[in-house]
Amino acid sequence: MRIGEPARRTGVSERSLRCYEAQGLVAAGLHSGRVGQVPPCMRDADGGPSAAATPMLVAHLAAERERSDRTVADLRRSRETPDEVIDAARGR
Repeated sequence: MRIGEPARRTGVSERSLRCYEAQGLVAAGLHSGRVGQVPPCMRDADGGPSAAATPMLVAHLAAERERSDRTVADLRRSRETPDEVIDAARGR
């Protein structure tokens, strides 16, 4: 997929998407205000998980994760409806 398509779908500029991609955050679901806080807190010098995140950042990241989990659950439910129709039509 070319970068213009996700930029149009998300309303985020191509430049911002390239920046997020360079920071490894394209799929993290974080808004731009949070993106700048995350990279220094993600990994320590040895590449392991960092303990440097502030309690506020941890709370925000936990909330983002919960939001993402709800979105995934909603998408799974949305996907099940056509599957049920397809199965019924095929006589399963």
